[in-house]
Amino acid sequence: MPVSLIICTRNRPDDLRNCLDAIDRMVCQPGEIIVVDNARENDNTEKLIAAYANPRIRYCHEPSAGLSYARNTGVLNASQPVIAFTDDDVTVHPLWIFRIWETFRKSSASAITGLVIASELESETQLIFEKFWSFNRGYADILFDTDFLQKTLSIGPPVWDIGAGANMAFRKEIFDEVGLFDVRLGAGASGCSEDSEMWYRILLKGHSILYTPAPVVFHRHRQDFKSLYRQMYSYMRGFAAAALIQQEQHQEAGYRRHLFGVLPKYYCVQLFRGFPFYRSKFRTVGAEVRGIISGLVFYSKNRNRTSRLI
Repeated sequence: MPVSLIICTRNRPDDLRNCLDAIDRMVCQPGEIIVVDNARENDNTEKLIAAYANPRIRYCHEPSAGLSYARNTGVLNASQPVIAFTDDDVTVHPLWIFRIWETFRKSSASAITGLVIASELESETQLIFEKFWSFNRGYADILFDTDFLQKTLSIGPPVWDIGAGANMAFRKEIFDEVGLFDVRLGAGASGCSEDSEMWYRILLKGHSILYTPAPVVFHRHRQDFKSLYRQMYSYMRGFAAAALIQQEQHQEAGYRRHLFGVLPKYYCVQLFRGFPFYRSKFRTVGAEVRGIISGLVFYSKNRNRTSRLI
């Protein structure tokens, strides 16, 4: 299929091997697979790619730490008209690439996101994440367009509802119009939300994004609380930074109101409801609040930094 598949990874060759094995089992194969090794500490990933001896797999090293840097390197090296992204801790469905290409053929959307299902629910942390923070956006198509943007502008469009970066794809040409991923955002920088900020920019330019459950991947959630706390801290840190970056792009958006009005009230209620034991979803409240505060500080320090490559 005329698709460039990009996998960004950092020092996780075992996860990457599982991901590539699942890709190899797909019914239809992408025109190329670009593995971006981000700020590597050793050459294990490069050796793994060499061992596959697959001419469709291309290895790229991106020395600048950060998921957005890695994503941008993948985009700049892609040669196919459709660019798909997945993560190294994901297992793709055998029809994944075919469904992505099929969706673009049937839709005029500039980007799509797909269904993300938990690959296992064996620990309490995995159950908590899937119940309250799931990547699963349902089993029906949802179109996000200018109507969605205008209807939600006053509250800050919830672009995080569009999908997950572990299962997303773009028409390559859209990057020529909106630019590349903001390098202030994502893992290794703010912590998260480089994907949703990109979706926001696409919508601001008048394009549409389609969520469809047809392309399916399976994500392995964190298995212990230490990892979950770290994940939720990063998610909310990135969320807060991205919200203010998105506010800059459209001054009528309600992201500041959401950050400084809605969220404080929400977390006061959560702290009260969870007291004194803070079980289930309340266990991550502290990490979430610390993440938001850290995200505000991060934005303040990086607001004038060059945001992305054009």
